[in-house]
Amino acid sequence: MGGFPTYHRAMIEIRDGTLQDIDILVAGSVECRRMLKQCIDASKRSRRALVFGYLTAVKLYDLPVPRNCGLDAQRVDVCVADQRKRTSCASLRYHYWSAPMPCNDIVVDGEVVGRIVDPVVACMQMSRWVPREELTVLFDALMTRCDVQKHMRYREIHRYLADTGLFAGKTKSRWACAHARMNTDSPMETRLRLTIEQGGIRGFEVNCRITHPNGEVWFGDLVEPELGIILEYQGAGHWTPDQGRRDSRKSLTLQQSNCCVLPITIDDLASETARTELVRGLRALIRRRKRLRDLDQLSFVVSIERLKDLEPEF
Repeated sequence: MGGFPTYHRAMIEIRDGTLQDIDILVAGSVECRRMLKQCIDASKRSRRALVFGYLTAVKLYDLPVPRNCGLDAQRVDVCVADQRKRTSCASLRYHYWSAPMPCNDIVVDGEVVGRIVDPVVACMQMSRWVPREELTVLFDALMTRCDVQKHMRYREIHRYLADTGLFAGKTKSRWACAHARMNTDSPMETRLRLTIEQGGIRGFEVNCRITHPNGEVWFGDLVEPELGIILEYQGAGHWTPDQGRRDSRKSLTLQQSNCCVLPITIDDLASETARTELVRGLRALIRRRKRLRDLDQLSFVVSIERLKDLEPEF
């Protein structure tokens, strides 16, 4: 599955005109670097340090760009806490944000040229401009399986919603927060999960750890642990020959272990008709697996463990 990009967690630093790898910075995507150049140019033209937020901050943090976003992707989003500080500039889009707005510095050759809102705030700001499902994708991107800060981000999201007054899109943010899941590894994984949940199907867990008696360990994208149903999204991350061979071996071994592996492609989520058919087929599969379980004919060679049961309380 094509995973979430690794987002920048704090200060963005430029030295001698190029991005430098420092302990809190990973090299960004092409889109991130393009956006960063736009922000630096905007700060130079305005002759003051701007606060970047909304879609601009999403791109700078290398978070997934939401689908069906109501913001113009060609303009730079600037935040102000005072309506009087908004100015007219064709390349900038000013937003008034009255809620708390913690920020991180953007530093060029040792000089602060701008600021960027915290990742959690950036996602909250997007709630007015994107569908609630895409907002859930953003929240999930802050809490990926391999991110050491996922528990902290989980607390920050909940704390911000609890401690902050009304802001545009807060109701949508609450919905997305309730439907976000820690340990998600890609935007399509989130979209797949929301599709089946909105179809009334419950019980699937995100990235369960699956251990074979031979010692091999895999992670299933979405897993029904009691029934041994594993949904695997076949996305961009599966395009290399090596990855394809690993996926084929994984699926074959799991099938031989009495699990049911169901490959999902982008076509299965491309339209309302396709999503309805996916849910219908999955319901039928669940019924068949439950009948086998009730007849005591459902046993697995592998062990399936929920990540939330393996991690410490937080």
